[in-house]
Amino acid sequence: MADTLIRNLTSGGAAQDTDLFAICRDPSGTPLDRKLTLDAVRSRVLAPFTLPVNGDFSDLNLGTSTVTVRSSGAITFSAQYNSGAWVARGRIKTAPSTPYEIVARLGLRAQYFDYQHAGLIAHANGGGLNMFGPVTTSGGLLLSVYNYTDVSTYGGSLVQVTLPPGVDPANVFLHLIDDGTDRKYGWSIEGWDPDWLLTEGRTTNFTADRVGWGAASWHAANALASLFSWEQR
Repeated sequence: MADTLIRNLTSGGAAQDTDLFAICRDPSGTPLDRKLTLDAVRSRVLAPFTLPVNGDFSDLNLGTSTVTVRSSGAITFSAQYNSGAWVARGRIKTAPSTPYEIVARLGLRAQYFDYQHAGLIAHANGGGLNMFGPVTTSGGLLLSVYNYTDVSTYGGSLVQVTLPPGVDPANVFLHLIDDGTDRKYGWSIEGWDPDWLLTEGRTTNFTADRVGWGAASWHAANALASLFSWEQR
């Protein structure tokens, strides 16, 4: 049995059932080596990443924002800023039939700017939306659900929390559930069994018929978000 396996990330480098642990090195020369604990993934201790498909999403109030699909499969979104006010911009798709759960891994970059937000979006076509994810503030990096009465009108913070010490809000799994009665917003380290931040009626403020991801910048600089994983359960 192979305790450790080192191979390039190529089509011929698939993990084997006998591997307990694998270190995968990217042959393209990018600086990050990816490390995968195979037993953890198989036992559901750690949720595997599911690469997002950019073509599944359409634009939401994109403006001059740009979308780039990386060679790794991640999608990077540079959201046009709107200095002095929150304006939501994103990529959306038709919501699944209820009940459903969206689990995503999304990062917020350029965190040295105050008042930038990125996250999952629940949206009513032509109406309101909630954006759930990390936000930079003068008080640090927080996890929040912000409401918009429409894409250009900020309606307020529904919840905003500091995560436990050592937990980076820009480096967790985000969970969005619509069970047919309620919408729930939560986070987890491992991609399972989230801690719930907010539960609201699924028709509170709006009834979401679309889901997606995006970003907003109140500061005079674009918010940079990357979507690494998108899974519908």
